[in-house]
Amino acid sequence: MGKVKLGKPPIVERWVSFDFEPNASKTAWDGKLANELADSLSSEFPAKDHIWAQQFRVTHAGPGTPVQPEFLNRLDCIRCANSTSTELFQIRDDQIAYNRLRGSEDWPGFNSFLDRALHLLAKYRQMFQPARILAAVLHEVDIVEIPFTPDGPIQLDEFFSLIKDLPEKPFGLIQGLASQYVTIAPHDREPLTISLQLIPSEPEAKSLRFQVEWDKKCASLDFSTEESIRSGLNTNHEFMLNCFEQAFVTTKCWDLFEPSGA
Repeated sequence: MGKVKLGKPPIVERWVSFDFEPNASKTAWDGKLANELADSLSSEFPAKDHIWAQQFRVTHAGPGTPVQPEFLNRLDCIRCANSTSTELFQIRDDQIAYNRLRGSEDWPGFNSFLDRALHLLAKYRQMFQPARILAAVLHEVDIVEIPFTPDGPIQLDEFFSLIKDLPEKPFGLIQGLASQYVTIAPHDREPLTISLQLIPSEPEAKSLRFQVEWDKKCASLDFSTEESIRSGLNTNHEFMLNCFEQAFVTTKCWDLFEPSGA
């Protein structure tokens, strides 16, 4: 699988997030420190946005006392982007995430993606000094375009192994589809969530467009070293790839991605 090159890979977005247990001295999220981390990465991520969450607090002193509502703005996330908005780095309270979105340039391999993610993880750990990593989550989004043919309606089970068409009689033609599966991965007993839905195509497109989202929790990894984290995430990524190629899509669908190599 790893040696197969796809001429038209379906992936459009990939990200990994890390959740942390704070150190014993933490009393609240340090937004100033989060800003310092973002600023230290400004050469890689020159754009920076602050996302605020509004909280509503009510103070009630007792009977006959007016209720005193108070609106509080709390910094929820600092989101940093590169100059082409194809890479995002998000900093939240005890959590970071690195996103890679498909742009006009070549899509990087998973090891290149991990290089960037682990570089940012090291920066966060150096500055915030969390007690430990609690979990990681791998997330990928694929777009599968199935072209119309003169042979008649598209038969979904010819492209997706786990999807069956409803009979046109008595149901009529399918206009929408959404399906979700949750499995327990055999190698680590952690959940894998797969969501598939039919999404709108471009007006001029002569195809059906499907979005497939993959979400794999990785809480049982060995987080002691960078190499053990890399190895564990690689194992989980290979598991997701194998599920996609060997069980989720058919050979007819796989051929849409123009595979080559051994």
